Amino acid sequence: MKNLPLFCLLLIYSCSYKFAPLRGNYPDRPFISFTTKPVDYVWNKIIELSSQNGLPIKIVDKSSGLIVFEKCRLSFTCEDKNGKLLNRAAFIVVPAAYDDDDDTYILEGGPEDISGDINIHIQSIQSGTQVNVNIVNLSYTHFSTEYHSRVTDNLNNGYRSTGVFEGIVAEYVK
Repeated sequence: MKNLPLFCLLLIYSCSYKFAPLRGNYPDRPFISFTTKPVDYVWNKIIELSSQNGLPIKIVDKSSGLIVFEKCRLSFTCEDKNGKLLNRAAFIVVPAAYDDDDDTYILEGGPEDISGDINIHIQSIQSGTQVNVNIVNLSYTHFSTEYHSRVTDNLNNGYRSTGVFEGIVAEYVK
C-alpha cells in the first residue's frame, strides 16, 4: 500500500507523451539577406510580394525602411524523431510530443493555428541593399478543456522560424 502513489505516478508517466525539443538547424533572428539591387527596387518587390500573396500591410515607413504586416496565419509543423520537418514548406517549427508506444508525433499543446507579425527592414548598404526579416509575436489557438472553448495564447519559447518565408523574400528581391 505504501508504494501505491509511486506506482500511480509510474503508470501515468508511462502512458503520457514525451516532450521532444527541436533538433534541426534553423536560422537565427533576424534573418538578414543581401542583394546588389537598389533600395527602391527591393521596396517595390516587397510591396508586390505582399499584394500578390494577400499580406495586409499595417505600417509602411519608407524613410526608415520599415514594413510591418498585419498579424497573419503562418503555416507550422513539428519535427519527426530524426529532427526532420514533417512539412518542409512550413514557416514555423514548434516542439512536438511523441508517443513511445506507437512512435507517432503530435504538435505540443495541439495548436489549431499559429499567427504572428512579420516585419521587414530594408536598408541601403555600400554594395546594395540589406533586408532583415523578422517573424515575431507568435500566438496559437487551441481547444481548452478547462474552458471548453477555443483560446489563444502567446507562443513564447521553443518555436523557431524554419527560414522558408525568409528565403522566399530573399529570392524575390534578388
